[in-house]
Amino acid sequence: TQGLWKRQEGIWARGPERQLDEGDISALLPARDGGLWVGTRGAGLWKLGPGSSSRCYLPGDGKAPEEILSLAEGQGEALWAATSQLGVLRLSGSRLVGGLVPAPKVGVNSLHLEASGALWLATGRGLFRWDGRGYQNLIEPFPGTGVRFRGLLQDPEGALWVGSRAGGLFQLRPRPFDKL
Repeated sequence: TQGLWKRQEGIWARGPERQLDEGDISALLPARDGGLWVGTRGAGLWKLGPGSSSRCYLPGDGKAPEEILSLAEGQGEALWAATSQLGVLRLSGSRLVGGLVPAPKVGVNSLHLEASGALWLATGRGLFRWDGRGYQNLIEPFPGTGVRFRGLLQDPEGALWVGSRAGGLFQLRPRPFDKL
């Protein structure tokens, strides 16, 4: 069973957008307006409205990214998308555009947007933080271990949790990482 599904009152039903029924959904994010952002593998970025409206966003060349892995919604209309091959894309008007964040030339597995506007990127080549002026490579993968950073989540106390493949779970606090 592919596509978008919703469980409500104990019953599973397909999502409202039939074009997503056969799609490979790779990222979901509740939208501030009550809608739902849906990232896909090969079918672009979708915004499902609070009602039944929907809209598809593609990069400027009209071709869907290979895979959208993570989404982060910023202030106003800002929406960031992490992709497996195009780095970071940002929604600008009705198109996804690259180059707004001069991302390192790597696939980005996960995003986290701080309240300050700084953007964290979990990649196979390290953990990066973009502050609007440039990047800091805060942690590089541990040589020879196969560790790849995969997921990011900030907890209510402000600590940033970093999930990895082959390396476990880390917590970033004002001091260096603690491996758990």
